[in-house]
Amino acid sequence: MTTPILALDSAGNPIRWIDYERAAYLIAKGRLAWTPAESNIVLHGGINAATDRQSTMSMPLIIAIKGKTGKPGLFKPRLTKKGLHRRDNNICCYCGNHFKDDDLTADHVIPISRSGPTIWLNLVSACFPCNNRKRDRTPEEANMPMKYKSRIPNRAEYLYFINLNKAQCQIDYLNNYMSKK
Repeated sequence: MTTPILALDSAGNPIRWIDYERAAYLIAKGRLAWTPAESNIVLHGGINAATDRQSTMSMPLIIAIKGKTGKPGLFKPRLTKKGLHRRDNNICCYCGNHFKDDDLTADHVIPISRSGPTIWLNLVSACFPCNNRKRDRTPEEANMPMKYKSRIPNRAEYLYFINLNKAQCQIDYLNNYMSKK
């Protein structure tokens, strides 16, 4: 599996992951505004019949793109169970222990039976024993104080946890845009 390219807008804000082909296309079309990372991937193209040499292109792992880079407006991260657990660092909100994805559930802070919505702000990661203990109650009613508050991840956090195959320069760049808990 290859590391995708982190695409930024021209101001340097992280916007999305793109593949090498898309990045090469944008660079070839003159849409590269700048890059904060050294080029450390070399792409190999076809063989030129006249020179019998293979074409190559140096590819940075982070690129800022000139012009429009997507739909403007509020970022709405897609809610998934795996994304929720990554947002919460695989830590149970009630006991504070670290777990594997398969050993966690998505717990509704305000239970569904009380019209608690399935949204980022009403969900936390919980281990099975804590979720069973809490049952159909609020954390206060169950006398189970929360170790952290639920929140909506910003774009950089979301990009960080949806891609597990990141280079260190990409991790460092995204860390500058992460919400501080």
